[in-house]
Amino acid sequence: MFARNRTSFALLSVSFILGVYLLRVALWGPIPLIGIPIDDGYERASGVVHVHTTLSDGGGTPEDVIAAARRNDLDFVAITDHNNLDAFPYAGYHGETLALVGSELSTTVGHMLALGLEKDPGFRFSGNATDGLVDIHDLGGFAFVAHPLSPRNDLQWSATDLPGPWGIEIINGDNQWRRAGLRSITTLALFQLNQPYTLLRIMTPPKDTLTYWDEMLEKRDVIGIFGADAHNRLPITDGWSLRFPSYNSLFSVAQNHLLLNNPLSGEADIDRALMLDALREGRFYIGLDGLAPASMFSFIIESKDARRWTMGQSVPYEPDLRVRAGGHVPVGAQIRLLRNGEVFAETLETLNIPLPGVGVYRVEVAVDGWQVPWVISNPI
Repeated sequence: MFARNRTSFALLSVSFILGVYLLRVALWGPIPLIGIPIDDGYERASGVVHVHTTLSDGGGTPEDVIAAARRNDLDFVAITDHNNLDAFPYAGYHGETLALVGSELSTTVGHMLALGLEKDPGFRFSGNATDGLVDIHDLGGFAFVAHPLSPRNDLQWSATDLPGPWGIEIINGDNQWRRAGLRSITTLALFQLNQPYTLLRIMTPPKDTLTYWDEMLEKRDVIGIFGADAHNRLPITDGWSLRFPSYNSLFSVAQNHLLLNNPLSGEADIDRALMLDALREGRFYIGLDGLAPASMFSFIIESKDARRWTMGQSVPYEPDLRVRAGGHVPVGAQIRLLRNGEVFAETLETLNIPLPGVGVYRVEVAVDGWQVPWVISNPI
């Protein structure tokens, strides 16, 4: 009798602890923001790039992608199916979300995202990376290397010295899922309780990719981007797959936040040019919006006479320059200023310090309890 009672008590205790944990997961929400309004002279637009549909190996149609983007109030979404531009008929505004169309090109040295292409060339892109870059630039576009340090050797980028310009994905959604290992089972089990939370919890910090990026930045300008690599499809067998993780959930977790020279007009051609210019120039940062809304962050260098430079721009060095970073940030956010890949300064919730000298500067914003930075800026 005593043994049975002890067993029953143990089961009740485990059930209680599990119940509390599940309730905590279900009730978790984004971290509250504090801070001051930003004043850097730019408008904002937020969205996602690197999305696959049934036009290549995705599990949802272009209509599904656009619907998910609209549910997440994205200003833009870039469909990049493998080696084709068949989604071009969907380009343009759908409600307040602008659909951009590019492609993910397979080459002998890895994969490249081609964005900003002015038209479908009507031919299959070459598997040669150099030829692919030439084609992308001839068509008015620009390139980012997809998943450069993928856990899969056959998807890694092996041509770091390929002449630019081309940028890289700093965070890739598919990489995050592949690195999760057994933790992905927990995500599957808890997914319906709180989709953003479960996806955020399996994310691992992109330390190796950040080091790789900093090493490249010693040699040339390199723009960093978040690529969702969203497929809305998890293969289980050759003929069966789950619609997981969904476009909707992935789009809520992380976004690219663009700094625009003018407000959005609602005209597709005008706004497409504004957004592509920001992406092309690196005038944006990566934000984990599932952790806390990240659209109101700023990182600038300012001169004594109030001239300003921001991400993706180069500053002619002069005395009395200051670095400022902040805006609406999570409570307790740690803002780290990196100079040439090394942490130079770290402050709480806002940063405003003299520029120490010539260098490549970028910002990471960390939040206690979370491994992946809430914000990763492009460099100045």
